[in-house]
Amino acid sequence: MRIRKPGIFEANNIYLMLGLALLYVGYLVQSREIITGLLITEYILIFLPNIVYLKFRGYSLKGVLRLNPISFKQSIIIIFIMLFAYPIAVFLNAIFIAFFNSFSSAVPTSIPIPTNPFEFFIGMIVVAISPGICEEIMFRGTMVSAYEKLGYSKCIVITSILFGIFHFNVLNFIGPTFLGIILSVILFKTNSIFSSILGHILNNGIALTIG
Repeated sequence: MRIRKPGIFEANNIYLMLGLALLYVGYLVQSREIITGLLITEYILIFLPNIVYLKFRGYSLKGVLRLNPISFKQSIIIIFIMLFAYPIAVFLNAIFIAFFNSFSSAVPTSIPIPTNPFEFFIGMIVVAISPGICEEIMFRGTMVSAYEKLGYSKCIVITSILFGIFHFNVLNFIGPTFLGIILSVILFKTNSIFSSILGHILNNGIALTIG
């Protein structure tokens, strides 16, 4: 049976509304307290609206979000892929920043760096696990399901660019866009959003650990 999925117009409306909410509400709550603000941004502004919209419109969460299990072997392969992909993403971002700074001096924003084991634990929840779940539900879930009718290649490129833009930081555009491409390929290869969630968590976790 063919699974009914959101249309591109619907997905774009969700993207626009959540983007505006992120710019205004997200900025407000994060400026007051970064940890709580990031959690509110991920779960209240990104995760919840996507789930509520899909349920309200009568879409199958399992079908649209590809809530299919992944094997142990697939998990190991994803770990190795992300270990190799992370330095490439950093390298591409560094080149873009250097190019951008040749025209205008700017300093990229960084994630909160933990200074002790407890802060590292909290950081993993806030910086790695939460975005890994919430942003994947939106992009490799809702957005990819809507755009895949254009074909896999166009879908991967367009949704990955939208993912990069959604970070609203010109100096942090290339890295997330590249990450979006890798995660989308992993998603289609495994037909499971759990694979892209794992990849996203690993990517952010590596960044936090190195930091």
